[in-house]
Amino acid sequence: MADILDYMKSQEYFVSIRIWKRLLGLSAHVARTESESNWSTVHRCCRALISYEDFPKKFNERLLLLGLLASEKIRDPQLAADLICHSSTQTSSEHGMDSMRWPKVVTSNARVAISPKTYMKAIKLCIDSGFPAQGERILRHCYQINLPPKVLSDMYAMVLAGYVQNGDTKNVENLFYNVKSRSITPSEAMYAAYLHHLGANKKHEEVMSVLNSMLNGCNNDDVMPGISCFSSSILSAIKSRNYEDVLTLEKMMQEKGLEHNASTLQGVLIANARLGRSLDILDVIDTALRSKSPMDSSTFMLCLKYLIPEITDKCGCDIEAIRTYLRSQVESNPGISHEAMELSKSLKNCAREDGRKSSKINSHGMGEKNRNLAWRSAVRDAVYLSKVLRRSP
Repeated sequence: MADILDYMKSQEYFVSIRIWKRLLGLSAHVARTESESNWSTVHRCCRALISYEDFPKKFNERLLLLGLLASEKIRDPQLAADLICHSSTQTSSEHGMDSMRWPKVVTSNARVAISPKTYMKAIKLCIDSGFPAQGERILRHCYQINLPPKVLSDMYAMVLAGYVQNGDTKNVENLFYNVKSRSITPSEAMYAAYLHHLGANKKHEEVMSVLNSMLNGCNNDDVMPGISCFSSSILSAIKSRNYEDVLTLEKMMQEKGLEHNASTLQGVLIANARLGRSLDILDVIDTALRSKSPMDSSTFMLCLKYLIPEITDKCGCDIEAIRTYLRSQVESNPGISHEAMELSKSLKNCAREDGRKSSKINSHGMGEKNRNLAWRSAVRDAVYLSKVLRRSP
């Protein structure tokens, strides 16, 4: 395919857009079924197509999605932004403003019909590649067309999170305040990203101020903090070593009826440990187990560190080393053999579930559920083992 493309480029006669489209489709098929390296040819075809003045009239969403896939494979987010911004202008009101219906973007001059879902895919590609500026370029384009406010708000949140991840303070501030100037209601995810940015820059007082203004309805947007905002705020308190604030934030969460996620649970455990409240640590873990809070490997390791520090001191975070140590304790300390063996089995199950992350079952949400269940079981067995150890002479 690449040889054909080089030959076409070397000829003096005009190559029609129809031929480029045909080559793009064939190259994508070869890339998908035979050789991943052929995505570079798809990439070159897209670049050639964009140069045509009548490109928007001859393109369609299927080819656009192939172009976005090529952008992802070649890691060229600028191509994704170029394709989007050359392909559409305004949105159809066929489905009104209901973002859940994903209305198509169409124009009177026959430009490409693009679903907001495709816009979101393009922005995510830019963010994942580490180029939020290209995502913002698509966002600015989307603001000029009649997309549903909820979709625009979600797009803003994605780009904001991208700038936060890059530590781009100036653009985080500009984009966050640009939202309200455009009369777009911020989402909870957007506030969470902004709070994370403030916390990462050790501006904990501002974090608490923004969170309290949300709780008190002072922002005129009716957005109340959810678990994401509290997670960012607790992380901020940990970074600034305001451990009492962590416990205050946990109390605020409880008053709002919010349950822990893995991040907030870890923050509360760290705060109690730093404040020397060892008994409270066990209460926090027991409560999290009863409420079936999400847990992962890092949550387990933190719990194990505070429950049975001699294990993590000896084995670190190596699951197999921990299992080996537990099996040795079964032989040398019969009084804890049952609990030690149960924890070893639970960790084996955790390793198996973590190894299934790329399997098909995970695409239906079952993988995450099974991993949470496995790690909760491991934490529960660690609690049982710690209680037996405390009773042992």
